[in-house]
Amino acid sequence: YDVESGGVACEAPASEAAKSLSVAVTLNGGDYTQMIAFKYFPTHEVTLLEPACGPADGGTLVRISGRALSDAEQPRCRFGELATVAASVGPDAVMACRTPAADAPSTVALEVSLNAQQFTTAGQTFVTYLEPAVSALSPPQGPTGGESLSLIHISQPTRLLSMGEGG
Repeated sequence: YDVESGGVACEAPASEAAKSLSVAVTLNGGDYTQMIAFKYFPTHEVTLLEPACGPADGGTLVRISGRALSDAEQPRCRFGELATVAASVGPDAVMACRTPAADAPSTVALEVSLNAQQFTTAGQTFVTYLEPAVSALSPPQGPTGGESLSLIHISQPTRLLSMGEGG
């Protein structure tokens, strides 16, 4: 018994399958507490991050696809050494979380947990970058038929993935 946490630490034995079972505690080998449920979940895996990069100031909503993510009861995303943040799992079994702020542009491992304890170790990475600031567009206009080439001046050297309409 741990006085500080008010609980008894027990390590769950391995299970060959995902299942639920009942757990009880005894201090004397004869008198047991009320049964509570413990759930084994299948091995989960991350297969896709969307997007796989975002600004270093954080706040990007990352959607995580994979295997067996819908079993999450305490979903979490861990962004390397930056932070571990709460996540949610939608009805489509896609996990989502917001990126924490980083001190500088970096590449970090993004791992997920279904129970806020055991995290994947697949090595999926998330890249943070300095948010570019557009300072000029030359020329700032073009024909409705498209095909006009414009030079976009930015304050941070960042790989420009695409040019699209902003809201």
